[in-house]
Amino acid sequence: MANMDAAQFGAILDRLGALEVGLDASRAQVQAQGALIAQQQDEIVWLKDEASVLRTHAAMASLCVEQLQTSNHQLQGHIYRQDLRIMELHRKAVTRDREVVRGQVEILRKRLAGTPFTGY
Repeated sequence: MANMDAAQFGAILDRLGALEVGLDASRAQVQAQGALIAQQQDEIVWLKDEASVLRTHAAMASLCVEQLQTSNHQLQGHIYRQDLRIMELHRKAVTRDREVVRGQVEILRKRLAGTPFTGY
């Protein structure tokens, strides 16, 4: 180094300065990439949490669908039984109406035949 003149020493210092600037730029780039990686990791954690919430919601929705299907089946059974009951009541009413009409016809026949009716 003793044989080095000022111009060579200045050139070496310039080269070291350029290397230091490059090193600083590389450090800044690494820090920026580190920050980006940390942000992406946070986003991954958030996405995993959201996926878990969505899976929970999907499971709850599936249970609700099953409950609705069960309720629908029960209601259909209830409606079917009510329909059967209505048909039975209608059949009884028709039978009763026929009996009433037969009784009225019998009363009219007796009146027309001239026999006094004593059914009241």
